[in-house]
Amino acid sequence: MEKMPMKQMRKKKILIVDDSEMNRDILTGMLEDEYEIVEAEDGEKAIEIMKEGRFGFSIVLLDITMPKLDGFGVLRVMQEQNWLKELPVIIISAETSNEYIGRAYEMGASDYFSRPFDARIVISRVRNTIALFERDYIDQITGGYNRKAFIRQVAGVLKERETEEYILLFFNIKNFKAINELLGVGGGDKLLQWFYQRILRSKLDPVDMARIESDHFACLIEKKNLDFDYLTEFCDFSYGEEKRQMHIYSTCGVYYIQDETMSITSMIDRAKLAKEYITDEYLKPYTVFKNNMQDTYVDEMEICSEFEDGIAKREFQVFYQPVVDVKTGKIASAEALVRWFHETKGFISPGQFIPALEKGGYISELDRYMVRKVIECLEQRRKESRPAVPVSVNLSWMDFYDENMLEWIVSGLQCGGKEEEKMIRFEITETSLAAIGENHTRMLMRLRENGAKILLDDFGSGYSSFGMLQDYDFDILKIDISFVRNIGVNKKTESILRAIIDMAHQLGIRLVAEGAETEEQVAFLRENGCDYIQGYYYYKPMPQAEFLQLLEEGK
Repeated sequence: MEKMPMKQMRKKKILIVDDSEMNRDILTGMLEDEYEIVEAEDGEKAIEIMKEGRFGFSIVLLDITMPKLDGFGVLRVMQEQNWLKELPVIIISAETSNEYIGRAYEMGASDYFSRPFDARIVISRVRNTIALFERDYIDQITGGYNRKAFIRQVAGVLKERETEEYILLFFNIKNFKAINELLGVGGGDKLLQWFYQRILRSKLDPVDMARIESDHFACLIEKKNLDFDYLTEFCDFSYGEEKRQMHIYSTCGVYYIQDETMSITSMIDRAKLAKEYITDEYLKPYTVFKNNMQDTYVDEMEICSEFEDGIAKREFQVFYQPVVDVKTGKIASAEALVRWFHETKGFISPGQFIPALEKGGYISELDRYMVRKVIECLEQRRKESRPAVPVSVNLSWMDFYDENMLEWIVSGLQCGGKEEEKMIRFEITETSLAAIGENHTRMLMRLRENGAKILLDDFGSGYSSFGMLQDYDFDILKIDISFVRNIGVNKKTESILRAIIDMAHQLGIRLVAEGAETEEQVAFLRENGCDYIQGYYYYKPMPQAEFLQLLEEGK
């Protein structure tokens, strides 16, 4: 694994409050190598400085005996303003009486040391007090700031800025759940530590950064350090030992900070929201926040609120895209695809409502609806002795955490051996399969054991494709559309496709190539033994009536 030097964040800041310039100079000399020092010659000045930027300080060294406002007066103001919860104070004084010391502790001081100053004691106590106070601000995995500390630090930076322009970035590691399963919890933590350091030492040169949660990282950078070409390269990386390297992608939401009155939490939310609008993370793994994204977020909430009403009103329709047998040119099966025709908004794209329903926790209800509608169609065809073909329905990874739904599917497969239920197939993407974990993939195998065919969708798009063929039994592989699009463009892709087709056949697995649109693509797939093709070259997704008419015509 690549070794990364630990990069130091900007120096922590100390406020020294003492009316003696000599004392301030002595303390500054002891601490300035490790900390950034700000000085105040009296209590009133100290309060003024803290009002402007208290979030920027890690500690206050406070003299007791001063003109205008003494140290006890400063502590009283800090108590009233509730600042002592976020800013520790060490009293520095020549006075060593128990009365003075006891009163200082009662008013919220964290420590007390007297003059003359011993450099080793001063440095140690300052370090220890900051470390003790910041335990609630430290992320236990990376050793850096957590969300709470990041908000505090960024607030301080923005408060003090003069001409600098700042940007907030929100990173996440794609498919981290699956990676965590592969590496184990300890290995996943090491990846998070490694990625944290990777951001720190990058050309982005963060002013402050933190792991916000899970595999999510936020960092504040100066606008001048953002190069989008560099950011694209940065988000695509390899991790691990030379003999076992893993290719990993990350994505990034970008928010240009303009409104200083906005809360830091809102800024983080905007950068995170921007990340959700990345359309092709492999070509452009970042998106810049725009105000209309906030409007879309509200739209997603509306989608979830209107979903159940849409189901009740039969606004959701099943479209079918035929899958063609390469040898005969006839329809061999089909994939069921959902379409939403809202009574007032019209057609709503699946690319809009499916992610919204996944976020809102409604996707399993939609998948159950799709299974039910397909079974109804197949049952009607059987009753009327009309032509029919197997139909595949997509399952979300979230379905595997809804045991009621999966038990419902299994029960349907077991009861009576209905032919229409045996003709239902289930598709799951390899990314979803990796994400659901071993406990939940057992349910997938139960579906197969009860007569359902299992299709692995988007084969070749993830990092663990071939390992999945070793661990699980599949009936059909659906080759990812990115391979098909490169036929006639990339010779290496064509060689990989030949190898995939040959390997699958040796394993007794059939193949569907998705996304074929040209004669050249179809000819290549036919010549190299691909079993089935699904794509616009033959058919686009179509309403049920149109699909059934094709079956009647013997297409």
